[in-house]
Amino acid sequence: MHEKSKLWNGTETLQQMMLSEYQLGIWNLNAKNNKKKLGKEAKGTWQYTYSSSCRAIQRMVWLMSFMAMLFDLLVNTDKTFAVCCGDSYKHAFGAHHPYVIQTASWAVIKWVGSREWMSTQLGIKDLKVDLA
Repeated sequence: MHEKSKLWNGTETLQQMMLSEYQLGIWNLNAKNNKKKLGKEAKGTWQYTYSSSCRAIQRMVWLMSFMAMLFDLLVNTDKTFAVCCGDSYKHAFGAHHPYVIQTASWAVIKWVGSREWMSTQLGIKDLKVDLA
């Protein structure tokens, strides 16, 4: 069986697919770093342009963690929207981003709208009532 066909044929669970990527040593490839991770000798192989599902799923988990904390803070505290975003960012992404990305993120967070703006964007009248 070809190595790539071991990854995902639709019958495995997500966990099995991720384990397969880990066992094949391709769990951290993003198509941009493959030459650095695999070496020049991998050029022309399917791994050379492969973008890992594990890597994407890991980032999706970080995003879900951010969203869960953000809505929890919006519902259960009176913190400003910017503070809720900042606390959620620090919790979900902070440890995974280098200093430059963190600095840019903090600058953007300072410019987010108000709780009312967020409510309007989501089409929710009262965050505390409608999301609780």
